[in-house]
Amino acid sequence: MRPISVERLPEFSPWPARLLGVEPWRVPKRDLARVQREYDRDTYGRCLAFLAAHPRAGARELRQHELGDLRRRVCVSTGNKLFTTTMAKAWQWHMSLLVDMLRPYLRKAQVVVELGCGYGYNLWWLQQRFPDRSFVGGELSRNAQRVARRLFRTPGIQVQHFNYCDTSWQLLRDCPRPYVLFTSHSIEQLPSAAHAVRCLARCKGLLAVCHLEPVVELEGKSLLGLLRRRYAEANDYNRDLLSCLRSHPGIRVVATRHDIGGLNPLNPTSFTAWELRS
Repeated sequence: MRPISVERLPEFSPWPARLLGVEPWRVPKRDLARVQREYDRDTYGRCLAFLAAHPRAGARELRQHELGDLRRRVCVSTGNKLFTTTMAKAWQWHMSLLVDMLRPYLRKAQVVVELGCGYGYNLWWLQQRFPDRSFVGGELSRNAQRVARRLFRTPGIQVQHFNYCDTSWQLLRDCPRPYVLFTSHSIEQLPSAAHAVRCLARCKGLLAVCHLEPVVELEGKSLLGLLRRRYAEANDYNRDLLSCLRSHPGIRVVATRHDIGGLNPLNPTSFTAWELRS
C-alpha cells in the first residue's frame, strides 16, 4: 500500500466536496424504509439477478461481482493514515482483519452469530477457516435471505430473519448456547444503538460480543476526524455505540481499537469487544 495525504482524498471519493458544501447533497433520514429500499431492493435484488444469470456461482464469485473491477485503485485507511492500493488487495486485507480480530473470541464457543449479516459472506469466509464451528446469521432483508439459501445448502451456515427494531429478538432466544456474537457495519445503520445494546444485555448464553463498526466517539479533531464526524451526521449513521456500551451497568467493555482498517476512509472499521458482567 502507498501512503497518501488527506489532501488527495477527493481523488477517490465525492464525499469531501459534499461535506464541504461544494456539491449539493440532501441529508437522508435513515429509517427502516430507507434501509429496506437501499439494501433489500437495490443491493440484494442485484445479487439475486446475478445468481439467476450465473446459477453455478458461489459466494466468492458473487462478492467479486459486487466489488467490481478488482484492479482499480482505491483509498483505504488505518490508524488515521491514508493509503492507496488495488481493490483486490484492499478486500483481502479487510477480510484478514475480520479473522484476526475475531479469532481470540471464536475460541470461546462452537456457535458464532452475526447480526445484520447480509447474505452471510462473512460467515462463509469464517467457516473456511473455522470449519468446526456453526454459524448463524440474522438479516432483515428478505432478498438477502433468498441469496443465502441459494449459496449455502449445508447446515453449517444458517441465515434467518432478524430485525434490530424488534423487541423479542427471537433469533437469539432460539440460538444454541453458549455463543459468541459479532456485528460488521450493521449497527452503523442505527442512528442510536441504545435499543440494540439493551436487547443484547438481556441475552442468555452470550459469551462475548465484538463490533467491527465505525465508532464516531473515537474520532479526534484532525481534519480527517472532523470529516468522519460530519460524514456520519450527513448519512444519519450511528454516533453513540461506545457511549451506550460504557453507560450500561451490565456491560464491561474489554477492548477498543480505533480505525483498524477502512475500505471507506470516511467510515472506517473500529473494533469494540465486550462481555456481560457476572
